[in-house]
Amino acid sequence: MNDKEMLELIKSVEPGANIEIDIKALDGLITLIGKYKGGLQQEGFYNPKSGGWSCYESEGWEPCYQFYFQEEGKRKIYIMQIGWKVEAIRIIK
Repeated sequence: MNDKEMLELIKSVEPGANIEIDIKALDGLITLIGKYKGGLQQEGFYNPKSGGWSCYESEGWEPCYQFYFQEEGKRKIYIMQIGWKVEAIRIIK
């Protein structure tokens, strides 16, 4: 799933909806299940080739969007970045 598809998908979801996300980790991908808490906004820029993140836009860098996510069974709310950290989003019905 590319970043534009993930952005459009998360824009269509209401806060409180159950979602499943794949995030980058040291040894591959981790799948988390939880609730989308809203707060979608553009926050910084990332380089898809190197995986770097910055507050400033440079040539070849893409906007980084973030949203709030609460993992199932946890109280803490996490900030997840589309493209830089999140690899895929799926809606659970």
